[in-house]
Amino acid sequence: MARQPKPKHPELQYTIVMERAHFPSAFLEKLKSKVSGDNPCHRPYTTFECLTAHLWRKITRVRNLEEELTTKVKGLLSKPVRHAARLIHDAVAQVDGDYFRSFIDFSSSKEKMEGLVPSAYGGDVLSPDLEVSSWLNIPFYDMDFGTNPPRLFVPSYERVEGFLHIVPSFSGNGDVDAFVSLFEKDMRSFIDGLYYLD
Repeated sequence: MARQPKPKHPELQYTIVMERAHFPSAFLEKLKSKVSGDNPCHRPYTTFECLTAHLWRKITRVRNLEEELTTKVKGLLSKPVRHAARLIHDAVAQVDGDYFRSFIDFSSSKEKMEGLVPSAYGGDVLSPDLEVSSWLNIPFYDMDFGTNPPRLFVPSYERVEGFLHIVPSFSGNGDVDAFVSLFEKDMRSFIDGLYYLD
């Protein structure tokens, strides 16, 4: 995993690093099976829901924050990963036409827009929160602008602790890459425990 030049968080003097975590399709299938369980009546969770739930729990653990403070949802670490996936599923289900219309209505009001700054750039640290960007359904490797499809697509480095980018792997076989930004002091523990399904 290559490391890039990292800025320091001004208040805490910790370096923010971004690492790529690679998830083979076989790992993702095991994770999805564990999350969905043996309940045949329930719709299986998506790769996004399962992987985000897994990453959320791992990041919560290495940040070493009290459970209630970190998630405002008790039981994230003490309950199975299925619990985190359900929370994510329910939140995604709320993103519908009305949700997007509210953005359009809000943006059409100039007085409300004055003084706003993008939330991700309001500071270098999102902890105890996360911001997740999923590009799993964007066909990057099918695009061809006359010079053949790209060989590799990666997000640019974001100087924000707690940013996650989930992208399809360039292998094209169902693998997924997650680019995770955390404090350097937390990253080694995160990577060391990343592939354990607990």
